[in-house]
Order: sequence, then structure tokens, then C-alpha cells
Amino acid sequence: MSQLSERLRRRDINGACRRSPGHHASIADLAVGEGGRVCGVCDLLRPDAARRLVDLGFIPGTTVVKQREDAFGKTMVVDVAGCELALRNAQARCITVEVP
Repeated sequence: MSQLSERLRRRDINGACRRSPGHHASIADLAVGEGGRVCGVCDLLRPDAARRLVDLGFIPGTTVVKQREDAFGKTMVVDVAGCELALRNAQARCITVEVP
């Protein structure tokens, strides 16, 4: 098992969020135009799916802004460090952000 996979398997993303003073939510909970700083990826995902989100740029400390979402709330576009990415609602619920 690679070092990154091992870290993802035993990660504690809530520990990082508990140390910061702001309000915490998932990306799915943000309003369009609202943003925050990524705290981490939750344990609800398989390790390979969590690793993919990390590879896409959802790294703790990275700024993310919800750009737009579809009329049904099933997909959304987010800006992660200057790159626009499309996410399903289920994926967005697994990314925790600190909202100022």
C-alpha cells in the first residue's frame, strides 16, 4: 500500500477542522458564490475515491468557491485554486470546508 493510501485510510480530517475557529460545512451546503478553505475529505468515501479528490486539488488549506449548480441540486461546478471542476452532490458532501 502506498504512503498516500495509508494516510487516507487512517486520516482524521475532523481533527484538522476542530483546530480552526471558523464555521464548517460541506461544499454541497455552500450557497452559489460562497467559498471556504478545504479541511479535508470525509471517511464516507472509498480510499481510492478520496485519493482521486485529493489528486484533483481538494487538499487541506486550498480555497474553493461554489460557482454554480443545476436546477435539481444534483451537480455543481466549483473553483478549486483557479480550476473549475464539476462534482456530484454526493462527492461535494464528502469535502469539508471552513467558512469564514
